[in-house]
Amino acid sequence: MFLTPTKKQYFGITPEGKLVHTTLTGMKSNQPTYFGKVTRKLIDREFQESANPLDAVLSYVRSAFAQLKDEDLEELSFSKEATKALYEYKNNGIEGGRSTMKS
Repeated sequence: MFLTPTKKQYFGITPEGKLVHTTLTGMKSNQPTYFGKVTRKLIDREFQESANPLDAVLSYVRSAFAQLKDEDLEELSFSKEATKALYEYKNNGIEGGRSTMKS
């Protein structure tokens, strides 16, 4: 089992061999597609059952970072749907460094 510092986020393999996980941050729909691909690969059984899972995960994360420069910008972009006309937002929806738009 792998526990994250974020409350209620984990993944692991049960004694019966079933892969279980919560929706990790990188897999959420408001994250770029590339993050979801990387996160899904990290929780894959291949890493959890490898002889040295930590080395396998670190190697994969390093390669994922190295591949960022070759990724399509669409895969790396965030998107939000505005709930009202853009001119109705103050400071383009950003106040105090945090977005006030709802996704």
